[in-house]
Amino acid sequence: MHLSNLGIIAQTCWQEIPQHFKFASLGSYIIMPDHMHGIVVIDKPNGVVETCEMDDIENGVDNGCRVVACNNPTTTTTKPPKTITNDKMSSISPKSGSLPTIIRSYKSAVSKRAHQINPEFAWQSRFFDHVIRNPESGHRIQQYIQNNVKNWPRTD
Repeated sequence: MHLSNLGIIAQTCWQEIPQHFKFASLGSYIIMPDHMHGIVVIDKPNGVVETCEMDDIENGVDNGCRVVACNNPTTTTTKPPKTITNDKMSSISPKSGSLPTIIRSYKSAVSKRAHQINPEFAWQSRFFDHVIRNPESGHRIQQYIQNNVKNWPRTD
């Protein structure tokens, strides 16, 4: 894949994520002409990572946030929904150091630089996440990322 100027910006900002989030490291990733795929490894000292179901948040459904224990990634709990409006907004807002916060920061940094090249640049409004729970799933996802270029239609 030959990156455009916007692709180079997207790649550079992606590679800078660990500089801004010391507990985050990057796994496999690929920048495509109109999307990207990447693995973010979050390794927090307390062993707990909060992720939110972004589709539910964007559709106004408050299912709370999942809490994933990193040292036992098959263990999840769900926080009960809050009833007061401020509590609800607090519960569905991305928490500091969460994957939604990392992705929001990434998209913001790319957008700021991309708008200097193309004022019409825009991301889709959401992203799709998946907790990798075992080595087999991780390997399958890495293969998908690495093979994504092969599945891209060629126009030359």
